[in-house]
Amino acid sequence: MQEFQNVQIACVGHSGSSLLNLVLGAHSQITSTGELMSLQNVYSYENCACGRRLNNCPFWQEVIDLVTTSVAISPDRFSHALPMRDGAYRHRR
Repeated sequence: MQEFQNVQIACVGHSGSSLLNLVLGAHSQITSTGELMSLQNVYSYENCACGRRLNNCPFWQEVIDLVTTSVAISPDRFSHALPMRDGAYRHRR
């Protein structure tokens, strides 16, 4: 297996993260997974491009393992921790 470096970029909505995802994903040596917040909701019934269900695809299994073991702040807490542009804090329950 080829060694790689895992870099996670977390952003609030409407901050340019989709554009950053497209730019980075265009590089030949970068795999960009896009937004992972909703992955757990579709993990058992959506198909990967390889034809397997996401929960049976080795690539996505490795992505999930990396994200759940190496993320510094849980996605559920992320929106509570970052200020919105106007300085107010986002609160989601």
